[in-house]
Amino acid sequence: MKNYMNGLNVGGWISQYFNKRYEHFDSFIVEKDFEKIAAWGFDHIRLPFDYEILENKENPFVFNERGFKYLDNAVQWSKKYGISLLLDMHSAPGFSFGSYEVSTLFKNRTQQEIYIKLWETIALRYKNEKHIAFDLLNELVLPSSEPWNKLVRECITSIRKIDTERLLIFGGINYNSIFTLKDIEIYDDENIAYTFHFYEPIIFTHQKAVWMPFLVHYNQTLNYPGAFDNLDKLVSDVKDGKIGDIEQFDVKRYLTKELDISLMIEDMQPAIDFINKTGRKLYCGEFGVIESTPMRSRINWCRDAISLFDRYKIGRSYWTYKGMDFGLLDRKGNLISEDLVKVLAGRR
Repeated sequence: MKNYMNGLNVGGWISQYFNKRYEHFDSFIVEKDFEKIAAWGFDHIRLPFDYEILENKENPFVFNERGFKYLDNAVQWSKKYGISLLLDMHSAPGFSFGSYEVSTLFKNRTQQEIYIKLWETIALRYKNEKHIAFDLLNELVLPSSEPWNKLVRECITSIRKIDTERLLIFGGINYNSIFTLKDIEIYDDENIAYTFHFYEPIIFTHQKAVWMPFLVHYNQTLNYPGAFDNLDKLVSDVKDGKIGDIEQFDVKRYLTKELDISLMIEDMQPAIDFINKTGRKLYCGEFGVIESTPMRSRINWCRDAISLFDRYKIGRSYWTYKGMDFGLLDRKGNLISEDLVKVLAGRR
C-alpha cells in the first residue's frame, strides 16, 4: 500500500453530482484543488467516478472522450503534484449503491460485459501511468457475496491480461462493510489489496443525516468521547413500529457501550482479524464524520481512527474533500476547520 496510506476522497465531482452538466464538472474540482491536497500532505486521492461519465447507457461500448478528459486531467494533475490516484468506480452499468432494489448488474450478462470492458479500456488507457490504482466497485449491496466474488474474479482476470502489476482494490458487500471482509475471495497476487469503509457507529458518524430517516427520528447530538444519549428510546420506537426496521445497523448492541476508543477497537476488530488471518494489505476507502457533529468530536473521532489505521498499517482515505455533508471545504470552497485538516494529514 505504499503511496496509498493517507488520502482524501474527491466526491461530488464526477460521481454523486447534484448537477449533471459540464459546467459543474469543469468548475467543482480544478487543478488547484489537487495542488492544495498535495500541499496539505496527503499522499493520494481516491477519485469516485460514475460510469455514465465515460459511457452513455443508451450506447454501450462507445466511450465519451469528453468524459474521459476529467480522468485524464486527474491523472496529469496528480502526477504533477507528486501524489497517487485511486480511480474508484462509484456506479456501474445496472448498479448503484444507493438503489440496490433496481440493480440488475448481477443478473444481466450484457451489463457485466460492459462493466468489464470499461475497466479494460481504463487499464489500456493508463497502462503507462504508474501512480494510479483501481478500486473496482464502490459499496456493493447484495444479500450474498458470491455474485460479486464471481464478477470481480472475471474483471481481475481481464485487467491482468493487460497489466500484471496495477494495484487493484476491492471489498465486501453491505456497503463495503468491515463485517463482510471475511466473505471475500483472497488472491495470490501481491498487487491486490482489500478494502472496507469505516463509519462505525453510524448513529454517531451520520447523526441527523437527512437521507437516513431513523437518524432524523433519533435527532440526537452525540459527542466523542461520550454516551449514546436516549438510545433506549430509539430501540423502543423501532420495536413499537414508530420507525422502520434498522436491523442492519445493530444499534441495540450500543445500549451497554460508551462512545470511545474502546468501542472503536471493538468495531475495527474484523479488519484486525483479517490482517492476522490472511497477511494481506488492507485499505479503508472511506471514513469520516458528518458536519452536523460538533467539530471537536469530529476531530477526536478521526484522530482515534487514524491512530488505529497507523497501528495496523491500514491505508485510508477520508470522505471527503469538498461538500457532500462531510467535506473539509464547503461547496463554495471555504475551509471548514484547519485543525481537522491537520489531524487528517498527520500533523497533530
